[in-house]
Amino acid sequence: MAFNLTDLHASLKAVAPVVGVCISGSWTNKAGWRVDYDPNNPPTAAQIAAVQTAISNFNPSALTPAEQYAQALSAGVNLSWTTSTTLNDTYPIDEMTQTRMLAERLWVSVNSTFTNGTTTLTWYGSTGTAHQMSMAQANAYLKAVWAYITALWVAYNTALSGGTPSWPSASITVNA
Repeated sequence: MAFNLTDLHASLKAVAPVVGVCISGSWTNKAGWRVDYDPNNPPTAAQIAAVQTAISNFNPSALTPAEQYAQALSAGVNLSWTTSTTLNDTYPIDEMTQTRMLAERLWVSVNSTFTNGTTTLTWYGSTGTAHQMSMAQANAYLKAVWAYITALWVAYNTALSGGTPSWPSASITVNA
């Protein structure tokens, strides 16, 4: 059984106060990986060393294309906003969240409001942090996230067809 990102996150969290892992750029270039620690419980030097050991032992090449795609979806996407910096967070992009995103978008296109009847939507980051988004911010969010999901889909299908996939970075700058 291949080692996956859920296993990696669990192994890191077991040795340090880890709240997130971002695989940026390439699965095989660990220099682009980022570990986010709990800001209210900073790690010790020993914990940071244990995290680095766990990362060194992680073998991303053991993942199949389907596992890479599924793990990328379950890991979420880290959005950095250029002006709406209070929205900076890692957001879930699993299938249930994608369905919710589509439902909100469809509702807005028909009713000119979100499903809550207003023009402000509460959207949650991966750790449960609530973010208030305006219509413009929600549109920017959807564009960024759907572009990322599409790039994942293209990489997955490239790998399935025997090509060399270019897995996208899970860190995206949103110009809003």
